[in-house]
Amino acid sequence: MKKALSSISLIGYSVLSFVLPAMAAPTPLTEASGSISSIVDSVVTYVISIAAAIAVGMLVYGGVVYMTGGEAGAKSGKGIIMNALIGMAIIALSYVIVNAVVAALK
Repeated sequence: MKKALSSISLIGYSVLSFVLPAMAAPTPLTEASGSISSIVDSVVTYVISIAAAIAVGMLVYGGVVYMTGGEAGAKSGKGIIMNALIGMAIIALSYVIVNAVVAALK
């Protein structure tokens, strides 16, 4: 169990080393031009980006649970993976819907 936790934490730190420089870049919120549609678009893009990162993290977590949890973990991991995929589909559809609404407002 200790070996699995140390492996997971090593992977987590490795991922953070790639993510943190990207988070230091200017966000869409700082580049909004001031119109309502531009601000809404920037905020929604930012929130959807965070939600997508969480969904990918849950997908990875579900895979780890699936591989390391035995028979009970396989069932639990499948559920986590399925929920993460459903979340990704919802995120993608919400992005399409918001972009359609923002385009209609412009």
